[in-house]
Amino acid sequence: MKGILMGALLLIPTTAHSQFRTKDTGNDFYAACTQPSQRPHCVTYVLGVVEGTYFFDTARRRFCPPQEVTNGQMLDVTLAYIQRNPETRHYPRITLVTSALTKTFPCRKASK
Repeated sequence: MKGILMGALLLIPTTAHSQFRTKDTGNDFYAACTQPSQRPHCVTYVLGVVEGTYFFDTARRRFCPPQEVTNGQMLDVTLAYIQRNPETRHYPRITLVTSALTKTFPCRKASK
């Protein structure tokens, strides 16, 4: 009985997933994320990129935002980067998020 119930629950689409559907390009990400209703989903995506990068790429950080920077600011930086670089909007959205944050918040090399 538990197996049937669990199987039935898997067939119910989640609200968050059905509301935020974009392809993997900057074009789609920009179009979705400039809609106020999609902003929370976009902030979550950018935060996922940031945390994933910190977790999996600890040896060489590509960007180092100051502690005071909010998640919303990181989305704003990404959208501004995509808007200023329309020739790259067909690139994967993860590439554009990483590029935007790297250019805006570069890591400083440790002084000897």
